[in-house]
Amino acid sequence: MVAGLFRAILLCLQELSAHSQSPNVVTSKVAVQIQRRPAVSLWLLTVRRRNDEMEAARRRTLSKARLALS
Repeated sequence: MVAGLFRAILLCLQELSAHSQSPNVVTSKVAVQIQRRPAVSLWLLTVRRRNDEMEAARRRTLSKARLALS
């Protein structure tokens, strides 16, 4: 179970680094959260959902722009 949690944390860190302009800052913030809170998985899920929402909004904007240009 602990190994699964760490794998999930590493996966989220990789995703955050891919989407972030400053991955080192995000990684540091995640490391601090891991040290302070036992319920890290909920926090990581929230961050992941926000990233998904931002990606969806970006895709909608690009789609609208393409339609406007065509």
